[in-house]
Amino acid sequence: MKKIFILTSLILALFSCTEETTEIIDVIEAIEVDDVLVKVETLEKEGRVTDLFPDDADMNYLQSDTFAFYINNMLEIKQDVENKQIVIRNLAPLNLENVSLTARFSDIDEEIEIIKLDTIKGHTLTTLDYPFDKDVSIFATKDGKKIDLSGLKGENPTMLLDYAPGEDSLLNKLHNIKSTWKLKFHDFDEFDSETNNWEENMVPLDLRRFTGVMINMVYLLESPEFREAILAEYLNNNNQVALSEDEKEGLLQDLCDIPYFRCGKVVNVLGLGGGSIFGLAEPVLSKYLTSVSHIGDFPIHEVAHMLGYNHSSNLTYPRNSPNGVKSGFTLVGKRIADKFIKENRFPISSDNYYKKSDLKE
Repeated sequence: MKKIFILTSLILALFSCTEETTEIIDVIEAIEVDDVLVKVETLEKEGRVTDLFPDDADMNYLQSDTFAFYINNMLEIKQDVENKQIVIRNLAPLNLENVSLTARFSDIDEEIEIIKLDTIKGHTLTTLDYPFDKDVSIFATKDGKKIDLSGLKGENPTMLLDYAPGEDSLLNKLHNIKSTWKLKFHDFDEFDSETNNWEENMVPLDLRRFTGVMINMVYLLESPEFREAILAEYLNNNNQVALSEDEKEGLLQDLCDIPYFRCGKVVNVLGLGGGSIFGLAEPVLSKYLTSVSHIGDFPIHEVAHMLGYNHSSNLTYPRNSPNGVKSGFTLVGKRIADKFIKENRFPISSDNYYKKSDLKE
């Protein structure tokens, strides 16, 4: 393996992948970090940016296991060792700006900023060549050191890739999602029957909007405001027995731990849910950005079914509590959703949704 250099303005520490003694070399002048900014316009001209959900997309592929993804990893960054590339999949309907990609190498105990992108467009797949294979040598570590990666030119080192959310509030909202939901789009009407409540054929528009619904819903359910309100709300189970505070804490954890959402589009009803099934109708998908019911009521009603609650519990439909006050899971969701919409708190909004033609009043 070729040599890799870590530099400061006073010293240059030379590390090899072997157990050799580290060599210290004096540096007379400070070394400047090379420009690692990559502009999306350049990438688009080179054909390195493709849409994930174009209107003519292969729906069989988008509904396959290959395309499944995780709600806490909406900005996926992977190494394609075979093609010596870095692959970025932005599954959020947001244009993300000034995103710094970082890498760790097995023989360097430092996290290194290797690429900075001015924009990662919403719902796109972007491919990048290894930056140290280009005219870039001097990079910066997260703690401010300088590092020379020119020794990696032509090599194919294993990299642990990530991104630094920095001060960008939108990127931080995505980065801070804790729930581990696995999401997959699913055709529940494989034989195009007109006698059930499933859409015969979903289209890419449905999938694009589904991603925003899921991001905003998990943001709502994970919020401190939602947690505080749930702990204060009268809630009961399928036998109409009140949930204790510990059981409410367990409910909040169960929401985060839902393993799998098979997302489909329904007709005739506003939603269907149970087990891993999660179905939403056109009104929900088209109005979730502006309507408290279409983000804080109907979707989480179906989530309650996924957790095993039926219509006898007020986790699905509001009921009067013993003191005569109407209470319930979806009432909490609507209150918090109303607050977030008024304060423009949701990660996905009408202002930042990347494809305005998808939005319907």
